[in-house]
Amino acid sequence: MNRKVAVRETMLEYAGDPFAWGVLDCCQFAAKVAEKITGTDFSKGFFYASEDDAEGIINSANGLENLVTKILGVDSVGVEFLDVGDPVLVDIPVMGNMIGVFNGNHAIIKLKQRAVLIEGQRILKGWHLGGTG
Repeated sequence: MNRKVAVRETMLEYAGDPFAWGVLDCCQFAAKVAEKITGTDFSKGFFYASEDDAEGIINSANGLENLVTKILGVDSVGVEFLDVGDPVLVDIPVMGNMIGVFNGNHAIIKLKQRAVLIEGQRILKGWHLGGTG
């Protein structure tokens, strides 16, 4: 699927859905976009239902970057190598590192209140997915 369409469709599909750990949080939103792009469900086999559960999984992987690298099976790259729809690691003041979706010059992140657009300079790195333009 076209990457821009994948991001747009995912945003529209989940626009009214509430934040829920392990169902629709920052990582699961990025996984839903990645599945539309690649056809692979990256959320399979990794389950959590609370912030504490998620924190435990992240800690056992020695950090969010390591966890996402392991799940996706590709190394992280600099922002200059990313395409729309690629998952990104974003530094958000007060909240820490979170996973978002690259949208050209910004990242889209599903937060507890809503999905937000975060300025590109907050993107630390990302993971380039296969899939079409």
